[in-house]
Amino acid sequence: MTATAVGQSLLDHHAGGMAAAWLAWPAVWLWLPPLGLMGTQVLLRFPDGALPAPRWRWFSRLTLALVAAATIGMAVVSPTVTDGYANLTYLRQVPQELTLAAGLAALACFPVSVASVVIRYRRSGIIQRQQIRWVAWAAGIFVAVYLVSAFPVLPQAFSGSEAMTVAVFVAYALVPVSIGFAVLRYPDRDHTGGLFALLDAAPQARVVTTFTGAGIMSTEHPLPMDRIYLLNPGQSLDVGDRRLTGFRPPLFDNPATVGILDTSTGACLSSDCFGAPLPTSELASAHDAAAADPGELRAAQLLWATVDSPWVHSVDPARYAASFQPLRDFGPSVILSTHLPPVTGNTDALFATLLDAPSAAVFTGPDQAALEAMLRDFQPA
Repeated sequence: MTATAVGQSLLDHHAGGMAAAWLAWPAVWLWLPPLGLMGTQVLLRFPDGALPAPRWRWFSRLTLALVAAATIGMAVVSPTVTDGYANLTYLRQVPQELTLAAGLAALACFPVSVASVVIRYRRSGIIQRQQIRWVAWAAGIFVAVYLVSAFPVLPQAFSGSEAMTVAVFVAYALVPVSIGFAVLRYPDRDHTGGLFALLDAAPQARVVTTFTGAGIMSTEHPLPMDRIYLLNPGQSLDVGDRRLTGFRPPLFDNPATVGILDTSTGACLSSDCFGAPLPTSELASAHDAAAADPGELRAAQLLWATVDSPWVHSVDPARYAASFQPLRDFGPSVILSTHLPPVTGNTDALFATLLDAPSAAVFTGPDQAALEAMLRDFQPA
């Protein structure tokens, strides 16, 4: 596409000659495959990649053949390319009427593909129906934006581009409508601050938590029973395109803690486990924990473990070590801790660090005398 744009730009400035014409030539036909596939295959196979039923196979193959035929026809049917230069792929044997017929037939397949979505919706469970509704919302917004921006006569104070901008902002405001599940890893303030605002903005969302988590939340603001989904460690939740499996992280500071294993991507959401207080905001917001010095990261993780989970000094070392095995067996591709940049690649060093937590130094916070000394140091000279 970049080369095509360069070629068109050269032609607009009367430069480049035959080379520029050939660079611009794909613009004649390159738009057809994505448009044709969006109007047929995407609709036929959304949201799980499979056809609604085996009997749709012939129709799926027909749409692919028609899109391919129309695309090839567009590429070879004209004897010239842009600005009258000869089309070296021109095939005289391919009549323009055949290309037009293939294109119109492909276009006629669009409403049939839309009908397949309706049929799938009627036969689907709650999760797939929710996904189809989200896409229907997006499609409706797209069509509305396109019609408004393309309307030839608009009030002088409200141009097509301004209408597009307004519609985009409205679309962003509707993003919460698409949220189906909010995973509450545990009900402490640093995890629940915006939860109820989210539930208000996303009327379809359900909070994934444990029975204990829902109970703790109820002491301040009860969760509506029809807005929760209880997921215990070892249980899985099908969210349409993937399965989320709950697990108990090896270290935690709240009995309601539940981590999440995403079997589709290999991601592990470990809650506070593997966290570390990093020395700078740049390191804390890095794209990968590998940006930190390995020695400093190890020390920071052991400090976090002893502060956040002081009970680790009292556990049986063998049973504690065994608690890492489910996570080792899963083999996460990335570990996402609430208090650490993402950890990608080899996680052996991460596990080895936390295995030393029971024998790490016990954390003891400052006492009153130390606090007063610190306050005195804060006084201006």
